[in-house]
Order: sequence, then structure tokens, then C-alpha cells
Amino acid sequence: MALTIKTRAKGITIPKLDLKGMIEKSVKSMVANKLMLRRDNFVKWVEYFPTYTICDATGEKTLASLLMRVRTHKKFEKLTAKEMELSGASIVEFLDCLQDFGAIEIDTPENMLELI
Repeated sequence: MALTIKTRAKGITIPKLDLKGMIEKSVKSMVANKLMLRRDNFVKWVEYFPTYTICDATGEKTLASLLMRVRTHKKFEKLTAKEMELSGASIVEFLDCLQDFGAIEIDTPENMLELI
């Protein structure tokens, strides 16, 4: 059985989907909800650093999670790789979006364990 759709009106336009905009909005709202920010625009005050693990099947280093916080807070919140993928973006796109929003990746200082 085939489904055939015929348009009778010539002026019907199909809106174009801004996929990149939808992904960016999803990433912003996910980070804002995780850190309990009042607005999505406060993502620019976020600091984060990645944690890695070894994949059992391939033996390669993979991203396990991001530990994030607002610059004025001391406590880090964990965002796992599975949660990042639920936003609709790949992990690379997720990290690119964070950088585009102004979030800062924390360099590895000597006292990183004290920060956690």
C-alpha cells in the first residue's frame, strides 16, 4: 500500500528546520537545568573539565563525563556522555557548543583533586 499526498493549494510552504539551532538550544537548556541556572544565557559562566575512561571493547580512551560548575560555586555537577548524547548532539558537537556559548574548559592545575 502506498501513501500519496497531493497538494491542492499552490501557496503552501514547508518551513525549513534549523537543526543546528535546535541542537544549540537543547544543549543550553540541558546545561542550565543540570546546574540549576535561572537563564540559558548564564551558560557563559560555566567552567568544565572532561573525565576519560578506557573502552573495554577497543581499549581506546573515551570521554566518560564532564564535571561542570558555575564559576562562583565550588561544587561540580557530573554530566555523563549518555546524557550529552540525549541532547541530540554528538559529544564533539556538545563540546563545540559549550565553547561557542563562552563556557571555559579548566586547564589541569596541580590541585585539581582539591577542586573536586
